[in-house]
Amino acid sequence: MSSNKENFTKIEAKIKLLMTSIKRQSTWYTGLALKRYLKKEIFKLQTPNFSNGAINSGRWSVYCHYFQEKAFVNLLDKNEIKFGSRVVIHPLLPENLVDILVKRQAEMIFLDISKTTNNLNKQDLISLIENERDNKPVDLIIHYGFNGLYEEITEMVKTTQQMVIPNLVIIDNFDLNLALLNLFEAVTIGGVLWNFGDSFFDDQLNVVADSILPTQNWFISWQIETRTKSVLEYHLSDSHKAILPLIQAYLYLLIEKSPDYNWTGYARAFLSKNFWFRNIFKSKDEALLILNQGYTTLYEVAIPDLVFDLQTVSPEKYKDFGKADDLIHRSSQLQIRSKDVNDHFLQNLNSRAEGSLEIPDYFLDKSYLKYFVYTTESQYWVDNMKFFGFYAEKLPGVHQIIKNSPNLVNANFVAEYGLFVDVWSGVMTQV
Repeated sequence: MSSNKENFTKIEAKIKLLMTSIKRQSTWYTGLALKRYLKKEIFKLQTPNFSNGAINSGRWSVYCHYFQEKAFVNLLDKNEIKFGSRVVIHPLLPENLVDILVKRQAEMIFLDISKTTNNLNKQDLISLIENERDNKPVDLIIHYGFNGLYEEITEMVKTTQQMVIPNLVIIDNFDLNLALLNLFEAVTIGGVLWNFGDSFFDDQLNVVADSILPTQNWFISWQIETRTKSVLEYHLSDSHKAILPLIQAYLYLLIEKSPDYNWTGYARAFLSKNFWFRNIFKSKDEALLILNQGYTTLYEVAIPDLVFDLQTVSPEKYKDFGKADDLIHRSSQLQIRSKDVNDHFLQNLNSRAEGSLEIPDYFLDKSYLKYFVYTTESQYWVDNMKFFGFYAEKLPGVHQIIKNSPNLVNANFVAEYGLFVDVWSGVMTQV
């Protein structure tokens, strides 16, 4: 009995929120709910307190997408990157994102990277900016962070912001460490695009869906606002048109489900079917079809505040990032575990063919999310790491326009021989 009462209470909370939101559709994309979520779940982990002045004062816009390209386009629009804009780009940036810049006919400047961090070299970046300052200034710097070594990116962001040059930081790793929080705190001109990992929207919809919906990655992006010009109105309008039928179907199906838990749900289900949704859905099956079709096309749209409000009101799955102390402990564990992986490769160096393995300088004071080496025997080491519970992978490659470039020797080397080990995947296993 108590289980039925609990389920009904959860459904009641959702129905109330959905009905209120449908009456106030102009407020679906304020970003306030997502801002609250980031502040409550992520930024709170910073010690001492998170001190990004622009974010703490609310001077930022934030969006969530299922599609990395959509989030990237939003941020390029926000930074007014168009034909002729000069953009410094990390050479390992995914090919699909580089293609977007190619289509915009931006002037792309690729700088080589360090083989010990896989980040841009700070001195090369500063030299480029200073040499070109009197000619044509740099409009945007795009960093690509995927291995957890964000310290150098943070330094470059701070330095270039003093030159009034915005940075766009692409974080293609959904694991957190202290260095990433420091980076989030540092960006005061430009924005961040973060692969946030699995969504929780599918869990909400699965309550009424006829089959389990696939979980997809979310991409959260935010831009520090320094202009008053709005450039996303048409995009958000299109998103609203696409997602409204899905939300209506979700509400209709929740109301249809409510009689399962409480007799008062019968009256509401009658009103829903015969009055509220009479001209929208002819049957439960039609609503289910709309819900399934709508969910599979979410990559086209921005995710509304409503989704994050639902997570706050009645979460089906709670993604617990813990407390600040937990993150400090986790970051120290990452340091220990990456050192173990480093030692493992060192101990096995002489057992492999000469020249088949290169181990970069190791940073003891940094918590790698992905430890990396360079090898001609990638499959051997993938299998070796798998034996100890670690997931290892190669990069997908580099864009054709920089492949074999004599000015990007390190980038091409990393793309061809780099092997990246997810440090956290084997944290409970002794190497």
